[in-house]
Amino acid sequence: MTTAHRPTRFTRLGLVGLLLLVALIAAACSVSNDDIEADQFIRAAGPGNAATASDTADDTADDTTDDDPEDTRQDPAADEQAGDAPDATTDDDDPPASTPTTTDDDQGPELADDIVRRYRNPAYGYSLELVCGPFCDISAGGIDRIGFNSDTDPTAINVTARAAAAGTTLDELQVVWQAETIGARTPNILARQEVSLAADGSTPALIIDWDVDQRATGGAIERWRSLITLVGPIAYFVNAGAIEEAFDDLEPVLQQSLDSFLALPNPDSVPGNYTRFGFAVLYDVGGFIGELPLSAVANQPTSDGGRFFAQDDQGSLLYIITWESLSQAIYNADTAVDAESQPPGAVAVVEDARDDFELSPGIIGRAGSFTATDAGGNSISLRVFSWYCEEGGRSFTVQSLSAEERPAVLDGFRCGTPE
Repeated sequence: MTTAHRPTRFTRLGLVGLLLLVALIAAACSVSNDDIEADQFIRAAGPGNAATASDTADDTADDTTDDDPEDTRQDPAADEQAGDAPDATTDDDDPPASTPTTTDDDQGPELADDIVRRYRNPAYGYSLELVCGPFCDISAGGIDRIGFNSDTDPTAINVTARAAAAGTTLDELQVVWQAETIGARTPNILARQEVSLAADGSTPALIIDWDVDQRATGGAIERWRSLITLVGPIAYFVNAGAIEEAFDDLEPVLQQSLDSFLALPNPDSVPGNYTRFGFAVLYDVGGFIGELPLSAVANQPTSDGGRFFAQDDQGSLLYIITWESLSQAIYNADTAVDAESQPPGAVAVVEDARDDFELSPGIIGRAGSFTATDAGGNSISLRVFSWYCEEGGRSFTVQSLSAEERPAVLDGFRCGTPE
């Protein structure tokens, strides 16, 4: 089945550009199922084992205040290319995977059916439970759009986060939800109910049951239940669905995820303004945004190093920002540009130009223009920019595949100090 948000596609991405992103993902994620952010094996599923709202809120708050939180670091590019889904690690306070919580008869729960995990989004701190069975292998990627796809059942859960002004009504959010989630498809609204978030009992929310007939395009009739809510500066659209004939059987599992959803009133970032590690990047929310660790050793991005990338709404890679804590005494802008000028898969790279550029008043960097060609004769133009932020003590490099001489992401960047 399709997921309820627009899928990421690579139909317009040149081969060299695709290899650039895939190679970064492979280098950062050498073991594809490690270190997704989740509280794995927190308890056996079933009656009498539900977490309380206060417990869930405490877990979310505790996770969010970590100095070096674990992070989701596989994006849909890897899922589509390799079919892999990241897995989860355990928190120190949770039982390890080999010794999950036991049931009353002292028998360990069946891993395929009875395990509940809590996923926490590293950028915004919202969280929800995922019941093992359909969601044993948690597939997640991106920052503003997260998807959980089942390997065993025709079902999916996804979450979209969007910045919203205080006082935005549920009716207004429904309009945004329909544009973001359904797009050009024609849904059949089955039910609409204003409620409070089940996990906290107070935050206003909207539940919409709907279906859509995809048979004309080779799909099936899909049945969805969507949760719409506003917490702090962010609106959340949580969509849980399955093909029609499987929905009734999977409804309890999907409803548990919706009932467990919690979000923070004061997140570290908001959609469109990435500030998670102190510096700021303004970006277009219309595409797909993701983050990656700097290397497989790190396992997740941190304030000391990582990557932030953007694709347009057609899946074309626009740019990759790389940051690294580094002494200014050993930083060399030309060396940094050279290091990022060789896309994987390129058999020839020609430097077309090298010059200074001004990022902002007082910050001068170096920029290089390159033409890379792969074995098939396909070529792309690549612009590489590098600069150093004394505030925070980090070097930054942007690899831009945009046709713009100066990509807009440079104008929306601000240095900052990690908290």
